[in-house]
Amino acid sequence: MRKEYFVLLFITIGFLSCNKSRDAKDPADIPIRSDHLISASNNSYNLNPAQISAVNELLSDNTQWRLAVDSDNTNDLLPEMKKAHPGYHPYYLQTDINMDGKSDFAVALWRDSMMVLYWFGKTDTGYSRAVISTDADNISEYGYLSKAPGTISVGRLFADDQIYFEWDTVKKELFVPLYYEDPDEGLDSDIGKKR
Repeated sequence: MRKEYFVLLFITIGFLSCNKSRDAKDPADIPIRSDHLISASNNSYNLNPAQISAVNELLSDNTQWRLAVDSDNTNDLLPEMKKAHPGYHPYYLQTDINMDGKSDFAVALWRDSMMVLYWFGKTDTGYSRAVISTDADNISEYGYLSKAPGTISVGRLFADDQIYFEWDTVKKELFVPLYYEDPDEGLDSDIGKKR
């Protein structure tokens, strides 16, 4: 009797394990966590409702990523930057990126110390779909630095190593110019890449 009991128990455990693995969900089918999206309670950048909608659409398509926040920045000079520029956030920028006279904005998504930069163009009804401006990279010591219309610069805080993106008014896209002029250094060169 005892032998039959253990055989029956073994068969039952085996059956339940097989059913459990069959019911396992594909990671793509797992619903988005509520804390993954931006809401009034976790809106560290004080985004307006149209901006929240645009960012949440981006996050819905990138469920393994989240919005980068100030605490993701590892640069020891961030407190000094925030003191010198009140309201500064390394992974949020609001300026007229595409030179149309409207206020666009840029953010970064974060995953496992890797970040990707996106920008959103202001439209009459909200914001355009996110446009990728860099490939995933560890930019935890970097931040958005430029607020000049038609340009975005990303670099280490209080350092010279920066990437400048400029708006091409003819092609309607951001690109890294073949050259740029640094006011402190004069004319400098860089590798041109379209974004």
